[in-house]
Amino acid sequence: MLIEMGNITERAQARDLLEEGLQPGIRLAFGSITDLIDIYNSIGPIEKAKELLDKYGDRIREAYDADQLAGVEAKLAAEIETHVDLKVDGGRKRFKRAQYPTKEAFNGPLYELFVRDVASDFNAEAARFSRSDYILTIGSCFARRIASAMREQGINATCYSLAETVNTTYANRDFFGFIAGNKGKNDQFWESELSDRSEKSRKGNIIRVVEKSSIIVYTLGVAPAFFNRDSGAFTPHSADSFKTRSFLKDNVYRMTTVEENVENLSYIFENLNSLNPDFRLVLTVSPVPLRATFESGSAIVSDCESKSTLRVAATQFARMHPGRVVYWPSFEMVKWVSPHREPFYGTDDGFSIHISDEVVSTIVKAFLGLCLVD
Repeated sequence: MLIEMGNITERAQARDLLEEGLQPGIRLAFGSITDLIDIYNSIGPIEKAKELLDKYGDRIREAYDADQLAGVEAKLAAEIETHVDLKVDGGRKRFKRAQYPTKEAFNGPLYELFVRDVASDFNAEAARFSRSDYILTIGSCFARRIASAMREQGINATCYSLAETVNTTYANRDFFGFIAGNKGKNDQFWESELSDRSEKSRKGNIIRVVEKSSIIVYTLGVAPAFFNRDSGAFTPHSADSFKTRSFLKDNVYRMTTVEENVENLSYIFENLNSLNPDFRLVLTVSPVPLRATFESGSAIVSDCESKSTLRVAATQFARMHPGRVVYWPSFEMVKWVSPHREPFYGTDDGFSIHISDEVVSTIVKAFLGLCLVD
């Protein structure tokens, strides 16, 4: 008897058909093991599906050869919960699927939640450092708060932050090209930007800090930026720029793409590397929302697109430099955890875009717990 497994629309139906199809004398019409995995995942809940695989595991393994099993290893790694063993060439392959935390887990200790359920894939080995190492954080105001929280833990950390108005990868690309000595059309803007700051933020001091930093934590801030209407070139700006009619007339505010941000990250990395070929880069995405937008009628919707763009760019760039660049999920620790717990924003000062000190401190403690070698 042949059982077709296509057009399954309900979990219960998939479970019943699979249960029946795995009986002796029944042949399943699976075109490939991938189809089997899709059926397996449609059954749910995961505990019940696991029972079926355990019960009929020998028949399933007999139905497919080692090449077929190996060919879907990546899919299995992403799809199968708890550890499911498959015998391949006399050995065993183990795969695990991460499950979304339970309500109890979300309500448990914040530090444990961050380490166990959010940073579970973080490559801590690539970001190891000791208390004698120097840490530089760059980017948004969130980068400044990370450095401050690190110093509270006895870490030698400093921050160079840019105003939120210019904390895009385009602005960072311009800035670090300027710091590295590359000539650009916006050099005068950056000269003026630095002249308004303290002595420690002068160009020479920034170079010295980059040169001695073992770890650079780079927090990506916002994705939209201003570009010249005629040339399409990036235009840096200050908060006062919005007060001039000519600036808004000559420039257009638009969302940047993932590809643009990855290209900018590559340029930034190359320039930092020219100053310090031994540093390691930890990328984060700031959970601080857009304060305002010129692009749509909703800053919330624009903020979602902005952060999503930067988040994907961060992953793509980190994958281009394994062992040298890693992504630290502080963004997810705030944005994905906060809806399940007490408010994370505005608890200290009532400001809707500011994350509480306790949350920032716990994020840093989680990072140090995984990366700091005493």
